[in-house]
Amino acid sequence: MKFFIENVYVLFPFNIIFPEQIQLMYILKKLFDNKSHGIMGIPPGIGFSMVTICFFISYNFSTKLKKKLIYCLRKEVDSISLIEQFRTYLGESNEKFSIKNFEISPQITVPFGKKTLCIEERLKPR
Repeated sequence: MKFFIENVYVLFPFNIIFPEQIQLMYILKKLFDNKSHGIMGIPPGIGFSMVTICFFISYNFSTKLKKKLIYCLRKEVDSISLIEQFRTYLGESNEKFSIKNFEISPQITVPFGKKTLCIEERLKPR
């Protein structure tokens, strides 16, 4: 499925998209447009992980920027599944976004839980 979120051309790997997924993409667009860091909590369910990855890749392609994304998951099984989906989507995206001298090859970092991602030193348990 192909569509635009404002000026971002999005390739979505599924034939159906839910309103909540579109809403998340608009929120991600605002977050990525900011010149600062952002932290977001996304509840599990209805494909939010894949929506985030798809929009991140589409945003990087549309804006020709090298944004970074750190995505934190609860379980190692979820991480492995997401990485496999990511690789599949990345292969499809490179074919469909085929433009000379531009290849989508973002790096992905997936910590295995919120406790492994501590932003503020004062918040670490002692």
